[in-house]
Amino acid sequence: MQVKVLTFDTFSDEEFESVFLNIIIESKKNQTYKFALARFLLDYSRDNTETSVSYSTIAEYFLEYYWPQVCRLDIRHASQGNRTPKYVKIIKEQFGEQYRHRRFSDVKREEPEKIQVCIDEIRRECFHDVTWRFQRVMVPGAAEVRAFFEYEIATETNSDNKKMDLECGIELNPKAMEFFRQRYAMLLTRVVQEWIRFLRYKNENQEAGSGSFYDIVRKAESLSLPIDHSSLRTHVWECLNEIGRTIPDIQNTEKKKIKGSDGSLEYQDRCIWHTKSDLDKYVANKLGIDMELYGSDKSKNPFYKATVNEISNLRKKGVLIDWARTRTRDMGVGIWRLDKCKLDEFAYQRAEDEIKQGDFSSAGDLRTVYVRQKQNVFRHILLEDYQKCALCGFRIPDFMIGAHIVPYSTMRTNDPRNSMNPRNGMLFCRLCDVAFEKGCIRIDGDLGVGVSELLSKEDNSPVRSWLKTIPSRLQLRNGMRYPPDAKYLEWKIDLLKDNCQKGF
Repeated sequence: MQVKVLTFDTFSDEEFESVFLNIIIESKKNQTYKFALARFLLDYSRDNTETSVSYSTIAEYFLEYYWPQVCRLDIRHASQGNRTPKYVKIIKEQFGEQYRHRRFSDVKREEPEKIQVCIDEIRRECFHDVTWRFQRVMVPGAAEVRAFFEYEIATETNSDNKKMDLECGIELNPKAMEFFRQRYAMLLTRVVQEWIRFLRYKNENQEAGSGSFYDIVRKAESLSLPIDHSSLRTHVWECLNEIGRTIPDIQNTEKKKIKGSDGSLEYQDRCIWHTKSDLDKYVANKLGIDMELYGSDKSKNPFYKATVNEISNLRKKGVLIDWARTRTRDMGVGIWRLDKCKLDEFAYQRAEDEIKQGDFSSAGDLRTVYVRQKQNVFRHILLEDYQKCALCGFRIPDFMIGAHIVPYSTMRTNDPRNSMNPRNGMLFCRLCDVAFEKGCIRIDGDLGVGVSELLSKEDNSPVRSWLKTIPSRLQLRNGMRYPPDAKYLEWKIDLLKDNCQKGF
């Protein structure tokens, strides 16, 4: 086997994504180890920063993933006649029928010794092949691309027979961990969907337990689709905000006549109507959801339910107007148009509630309806906190900007959970905002203020008058809820180092 060892820094996000999806979708699938290890990389990276990881830690993640599939559910992990996977044997040897319907969290608390035995056995038995095979992308010239982690080999009989050094663990690529954090929901969706397809093939002739295979999948925590509700909501609104179809076009497509209410008839020839199937296709495509994964029974598809809930919320608030006005709680005829004024009001209220609850994330760019309203909430919070420009003291609200210290685009990429955090914001007038954004005025983590030579040597009288209002150190108002965080101020300075103005 050709081994392609590259330094971690050579990979771009696009290359990370291409390699990861090739591993999940294209590589050989004869066991579910690959999916479990992929899920571990995502889950661990989301919650940790330590790059050195022991095989015991990975084994505990594996045990939690496989527990509901092996103990609680009758999901087959190998075709008839194939060898039973080692992890299945290990778990079943320790936990018999009496644990069949117990949750992993309860058993972990009540039977720590048996859990530890399982972890130790999985560590000893299950990582020799999966570790080095995971990063081998099965394409012509089969190469191992060590994009995500490095490992140590204890013995190597030949290129297809290696034993891992189980005492060393693996060393995760910090850039890959950041990549996994940024794209967690999308990547985990792909992993879970491929995992389900694999198990469906292994269980195609088996009614697992009671009910269909998908009834069982719904009960397996490790096979639940990670619906990103914030992104889903944004994409639903984006779709509704786009050009839709006319009622005649919808009726011709659906091959049925649907009578509308008098108030809706005047709008029937406008391209402003949307159907549930249109919304599903649009949002599923944005989130990477396979609509066919759960078959024709939509009631078992968690994505379908999530979009139904969002549409129901919009209907209750009067944001969506039905073609056939109905006061029933069901979806009516499933054809709607958008009241854009009410959507703006609803989006602002939702954004305000989320920020109050400490949810500073946002999905989409600042042009989308929901994110635009969250930016408005961000600005209003800063207006209340600062009450005047943080630098020059200018006080007229209409001239004030809720400015991100670290740019919004950078936060979305590197720290999406805090992309709308008011502690990464300050209130500036328009002039100070431009000066701060361009690096002509800098504020350090101790709130010291520096002015570049470009400005300090300017002899224009209005500029000199303005600079006299800029303090050498910021004085923040007592009782502020969201004072600027020093880490964002220092981060901003780091971003400017390569192209900032001289003279600080």
